[in-house]
Amino acid sequence: MHVGKRCKHCDESHSSILHDAIGLAKSKTNRVNVGQQVNTHLAHDNSNEVLLATAQVKTIANDGTIVILRALLDQGSQVSIITENAAQKLQLKRERMSAVVSGVGASATTNCKGVLHLKCQAIYNNFNININAFIMKKITNKLPSKTINKDSFEHLQHLQLADPDFNISQNIDLLLGAEVYSEILLEGLLKTNTSSVIAQQTHLGWIVCGNYKTFNCHVIVNNIQDLAQFWEQESLQEEKEDFDPDNKCEQLYKETTTRLPDGRYQVRLPSRTILLNN
Repeated sequence: MHVGKRCKHCDESHSSILHDAIGLAKSKTNRVNVGQQVNTHLAHDNSNEVLLATAQVKTIANDGTIVILRALLDQGSQVSIITENAAQKLQLKRERMSAVVSGVGASATTNCKGVLHLKCQAIYNNFNININAFIMKKITNKLPSKTINKDSFEHLQHLQLADPDFNISQNIDLLLGAEVYSEILLEGLLKTNTSSVIAQQTHLGWIVCGNYKTFNCHVIVNNIQDLAQFWEQESLQEEKEDFDPDNKCEQLYKETTTRLPDGRYQVRLPSRTILLNN
């Protein structure tokens, strides 16, 4: 049987009979090479958020221990509020009161669980103030909404901040209303032309507030090699769908037919297993 020098299917320099086998080998080689690639998808998200003024204050629990509470300073609030969780830590005597407070705890109205009388002291000095705080289950969500890089505020680095961790997203234990705000406020004010975030001096330390720009970089790295097994399964499925029994039988006939000494011809009988593996 004469075999042409070039393939009649692709005009490459191999036998036409070997075309399918060579094509399959190339396909497997390509899958291995592609499996070593890594794709990176990068998405940017620029947005402005409002940084609300917070402070850390010291309070004395019923057993005499010092408890640090994180307070939100809100000059627009008519009352001061403490969370139920913080009240439980202090174990101070509470006064019963039936009241409804609007606009607190992410709901239109919230039932008051009583009133707590406590003394709040600055973490840096002896300044203190007595407050009556309504007890609520929750004041607000974590502030700020996400942790930000403190290095972005170079103009604040030399200040004695009322909340040294103002940039870390965490719970609020206490809300200090307008009455308290007016008593702690001092004259010092620091702002720059390069940042909308300002610092206001208070008896509790410098409080930080204002708009700031956030930059989020979402990186998704897909290691294609991890998907190699999935691709191989898909490829095998495609190979099975492209299976042509007539062509395989013809190929098997050409490859296995031999002439015996007595002049008869011997050929291997086809089966589906042989054809798929051939």
